[in-house]
Amino acid sequence: MPQFDRHVHRARTHLQALSARYTHAWQYCERFRENADWPEWCFLPMPGWAAAQAACVGRHPSRTALDSSAVLDTAKLAALGAWRMTQGIYRFDAGVYSAVAETPMERDIPADVLTRMPEWCIYVETPGHRYRGLDVAGAWVHLDHGTRTGQTKLRLLVDTGPGLEDLIPLGAPLVGTLQRSIDEAVTLSALQLGHHGQAMPDIRREGAEIVSTLGPIVSLVLYVCSAGAEITQRGKPLRPGNPEPQRTRRHGTKLFPAAGPREWDVGVRMGAALRAAYAAESGEGREHQGPRGHIRRAHWHGFRTGALKREDGSAIAAADRPLEVRWMPPIPVNLPDVDSLPATVRPVK
Repeated sequence: MPQFDRHVHRARTHLQALSARYTHAWQYCERFRENADWPEWCFLPMPGWAAAQAACVGRHPSRTALDSSAVLDTAKLAALGAWRMTQGIYRFDAGVYSAVAETPMERDIPADVLTRMPEWCIYVETPGHRYRGLDVAGAWVHLDHGTRTGQTKLRLLVDTGPGLEDLIPLGAPLVGTLQRSIDEAVTLSALQLGHHGQAMPDIRREGAEIVSTLGPIVSLVLYVCSAGAEITQRGKPLRPGNPEPQRTRRHGTKLFPAAGPREWDVGVRMGAALRAAYAAESGEGREHQGPRGHIRRAHWHGFRTGALKREDGSAIAAADRPLEVRWMPPIPVNLPDVDSLPATVRPVK
């Protein structure tokens, strides 16, 4: 498996390369955001990025849809442009990374949980992950808002190499539950392939590729969005977030992009607890006889929160109360106190 590079991060290199290709794109996106009337979790809807891309090359936005390379670059601008504002890089502890990525997706997890992403776009490192036979270093993940349809769409930009041409966009409309959304992405891909005359084995292979790529990455992002997610920075329990507008003398309030990448460590103490639990299960370090620890499969669990009754005393139905999703780790017994464990970062190798 590839090792994380902590010195020169490729995500930043991609941002610099795209900024050089479209030198005025960020100024255009600022202009298009002035009268934002879409949800806060979306930095700029895709039509805005298509207009920015078209303006940079001096042509009408309607021509973008007819140019496949322009469509791809619009997807790259959307992901990297939103990520530019925070430049958050999420690096999972090795044990937590594997456990979360391999946790089966429950069919009843609502897709709108992903609207709780801490930043407009996040970059999740995915060492060992592959797509179409290519190593995937990570993926930018953000949400898009349909300005005409109102539909929310999950968008990924998969990082498979050092060049801009190595960035592969994927997407899934968020429909009902996360599992249904992934199924919908496979269906749409099959329809597109069928429209282009692809044979059935190719369609099935593409569907399997999408599931194997989207599933684990969505699970990692779901953990970041879940209640109780352990996210720290250099051992401190800081919380990522979008920038606040700053007052300027000439331009009023203005959003400023991050000066550089911010690395977030995910599940550090939980990883230590997992390793301790696995050691207990194998009997390592046991000094006396006692109940042997064992490992339960990790799973996602939803909790209804909020008040049980209204002010008039009437009961609030469970379906009307907010749902929080938590990742339940695979450690039912002999789990050390997570808060007492050292915040030692173990990079995935």
